[in-house]
Amino acid sequence: MRRVAALALAGALCSCGRAGDLVVEDAWVRTAPPGTAVQAGYLSLHNPAQHAVTVVGARSDAFGRVEIHESSDRHGVRAMRRIERLDVPAGGRAALEPGGLHLMLMEPVRPYRRSERVGIVLILADGREHGFAAELRDDAP
Repeated sequence: MRRVAALALAGALCSCGRAGDLVVEDAWVRTAPPGTAVQAGYLSLHNPAQHAVTVVGARSDAFGRVEIHESSDRHGVRAMRRIERLDVPAGGRAALEPGGLHLMLMEPVRPYRRSERVGIVLILADGREHGFAAELRDDAP
C-alpha cells in the first residue's frame, strides 16, 4: 500500500513521468458531469530505450477500475474494446488520444473538477510500475 501511495504522490507532483525506459507526456482526463461512472484519459508514451516496453494494465486510487481501450470505426459503427497489452517499440511512441487508444477510468471515487489532478499508475509487463499525474480538462489541450 505504501508503494502505491508513494507512486501516486510522486506522480501528482508533475504532468509527466519516467519509469526507466518509459516517458509519459501530456497526460489528461476529460471532465465529466457529476454522477458519470466512466471517464477517458489520454497521454503520450515515449520509449527512448533500445528495447520495447509493454504496458499490461493501469490503476488509480481516484477510480475503482482502469483499463486500456481502443476505439474504432468499423463500417460506420463506432466500437470500443479493451486491449490487454500496449507495446511501445524501442525508440518509439504510442499516443492515447480521443478517437483511438485511451484509458477508460471507471467508478470515480468522487466527482473531479477541471484543473484537478489524479494519480494513475501504469503496470508494465516486466513488473515495473510507473506513476504519473493527469490533469482534468474539458477537452484536448
